[in-house]
Amino acid sequence: MQLRGGNVVLRCGVLVIAWLVASCTHHDVAGPTVPVPSVVTLAVGEHVMLTPDRVELGFRRVDGDSRCPKSVQCIWVGKAGVQLWLLQATHPDSVFVGIGMEGEAPASAESLGYRITATKLDPYPQRPGPIPQPSYRVTLRIEKSGG
Repeated sequence: MQLRGGNVVLRCGVLVIAWLVASCTHHDVAGPTVPVPSVVTLAVGEHVMLTPDRVELGFRRVDGDSRCPKSVQCIWVGKAGVQLWLLQATHPDSVFVGIGMEGEAPASAESLGYRITATKLDPYPQRPGPIPQPSYRVTLRIEKSGG
């Protein structure tokens, strides 16, 4: 009898866990919705839902930030790039977008029917040394590609 009671408790526990997992749908964790075309600023780890296609766009990290700090005189202005991710149903994709420096055209990448242009990366380095990933904010112009 003791074993049967234990099975009932176990089954109830499994049902409660299954209900909790089912109630945590993808929709509940989606970022804010953004119409396209749009300009959006994201911190590392943040994401938005592009409407009306329900494509998620997220800011993964900054790669290769070699921009010349303001406190240093450089012969080269440097460059930086951002890793973004896109997800549409079962079609994940990652893109790398370079950040254009002064006098350069902004860099773009195309994926899942969108053109994503990185127009600004903050903070700008003030002195030599790495900037912590959580400090970064990227400003993106999002448009449908091909039109």
